[in-house]
Amino acid sequence: MMQVEVVREHEKRAQIRGLLQAEGLVVADLDEAALTLWALQEQGQVIAAAGLEALADVQLLRSLVVGDHWRGRGFAVMLLAVLEEQARQRGARELWLLTSSAEGYFRRHGYRPVLRDRVPAALAASRQFASLCPASAVCMCKTLTFETN
Repeated sequence: MMQVEVVREHEKRAQIRGLLQAEGLVVADLDEAALTLWALQEQGQVIAAAGLEALADVQLLRSLVVGDHWRGRGFAVMLLAVLEEQARQRGARELWLLTSSAEGYFRRHGYRPVLRDRVPAALAASRQFASLCPASAVCMCKTLTFETN
């Protein structure tokens, strides 16, 4: 069974960079300390990946990507669930993202568009928001629910 794991090895980060570049996604700041990457691997090859960037008290979902040959198998949903849980464990009540091409996908998973002038200050000041993503990218947010036992 495939598992989602935190990426620490340089070789795996290079594979993630290749997946992101193939989809035209941002790679300029992949090595920043505030960004943690997760990957799904098959026989040592990264087939899907995503990241969480900590911005003060805000968590930003970064670059959810699945390799071409692996799409349609639920891997994006699996990664999204893992990263939403990680954000909860970090104490986040909301998870934010910017997208130029997947607004419909994220809407189906509970994210709602938010006007850019209504985002938290930490997000507005981030490189991702201020310069790396195009101004046409849609800003979205999901309220994270916490289960009580």
